[in-house]
Order: sequence, then C-alpha cells, then structure tokens
Amino acid sequence: MPGELSNDKPSHQSIELRVARIGLISAVVVATCGLAGTLLTVLGTAISGYFSTRAVQDPLLIPLRATQTAEARLDLSSAPVAPIAEWTPPSSPAPGAFVVANELNLPVRLSINGAPLENLAAGASRSISLGDASARLDWEVVKETTSSGRPIGDDMGGKMEDIHSGETINIDNLVADQPYFYLYISNHSADDCEVTVNKGWQDENATDAVVPANSDEIGLGYYKLFEDSNVTLDCDGKESWWGLQPGESRDDSFYDLVQPPSGVIYFILE
Repeated sequence: MPGELSNDKPSHQSIELRVARIGLISAVVVATCGLAGTLLTVLGTAISGYFSTRAVQDPLLIPLRATQTAEARLDLSSAPVAPIAEWTPPSSPAPGAFVVANELNLPVRLSINGAPLENLAAGASRSISLGDASARLDWEVVKETTSSGRPIGDDMGGKMEDIHSGETINIDNLVADQPYFYLYISNHSADDCEVTVNKGWQDENATDAVVPANSDEIGLGYYKLFEDSNVTLDCDGKESWWGLQPGESRDDSFYDLVQPPSGVIYFILE
C-alpha cells in the first residue's frame, strides 16, 4: 500500500549485485586516482625541467633579507659629485696622425693594428702617427686590484675599425651601446663592507673587495650599467643596497644618475 513501510529484506542475489557494483566503482576510483597521480608526476617533471632550462636564461633570483625594508635603503639625494680624473681636452691631430682621448676614470691599454702601445692615462690624450693608411684601434681598461691582487670590475674594452688621420677617437663609458659605471663608495659606518654589483642578475659580480669602515672615496672599477643594476653591501651580516634587486620596482634605479663620459657615480653609507 502507498505510504506503508516494507519489512522485506533484500535477497542474497541483490546483496551480491550491490557488492559487485561497489567493487567496480572502487576499482574505477583507484584507477582514476592512479592515472591522476601519474599525470601529476609527469606534469611536475615537465615543469621542473622547464624551470631548470629557464634558470639558465633568466636572472638568478636572490630573495631579499627579511630585515631589509625600503626605509633601510641608502639615500642618493645628498651624495656629492664624485671626483674624477682631471680631463684635458685633446689638441687637433697633427698632419698624418689621429688622436685618442681617454675620458674614463682609469687608464686604458692600447694597440694599433695589433701592435701594443703604452697605456693611456685616465683623462689623457695622445697623437698617433698614421700617414695615409687606415688603422684598427683596440683598447681595454686597466683594472684596479684588491689587496690580494685580484682585478676588480667587469671586463671593459672595444675595437674601432678604419680610423684615418685627422680623426679624434674618444673612449668613454658607452661601449658598443653598452653603458658602464665607475663605482665610488664612502663607508661611514663602523663595519667593513663586502661589495657585490648587480646582485641577483646574470651579470652579478662578487667583487672580492672590502670597503673599510670609516673610509672615503674608495674606487672599485667599472661595471655594466642596466636600468635594474644594483650595488649591494654586506656589512657584518647586514645588507643594504642602491638600485634594484630582482622583484623590485624601477623607482629606485640609479641608471640616470650615472654621468657620461666618465660613468662615475658616488655612493655614501652612513
């Protein structure tokens, strides 16, 4: 009758059928989970391989220290203009000669058509006899060294082809569209500071240089300049920096503060 409850119990046959169905459903669930796990493993391997490959191409990401804040960074607004090598404008080339002018803050090593010449001092110029022929000029910066004798700074140099008499060749901080900056640091803190340039990026240079406590105007060589360059100091475990480490906005870039033709920029740690 409608609405009445039945006391009939299911037969053994119906119970076995239900058990069989439950067993089939469980098998399907297990198989599905196994397939999903396999797919996740394959996907994870693919993702890992992708990022392993990308790590070769992309900047090395170095997380910021937990104690670092925007307020702890160093202020450039009051930094004085750096002293640079005294610059003497070159005279006009003599007949049958051309002039090379070094506008950088370090000496440069010269060669003409593969033949080495004497180093050209910072801020100096010289006339080179050439006659009616053309010449190829190769130059490279003579790096400063640490107290242990290790050269500091990035490699910096260039090549100029088809030079003729009567020309003036200026060597400055722009090399084949790549700008460089010359780093001065004054450390007014009580700790010695290790210096790393472009930390966290592919062009990172751990300089092996230490700027002593209470020191002024320590020159640390030339480095490639990018919009996201940084100069990072590690002073007894406390890290501070100018510029941009990975993951930061470009508001703190010092790119436009580097002045050509010498490329000098000056930082002070108080």
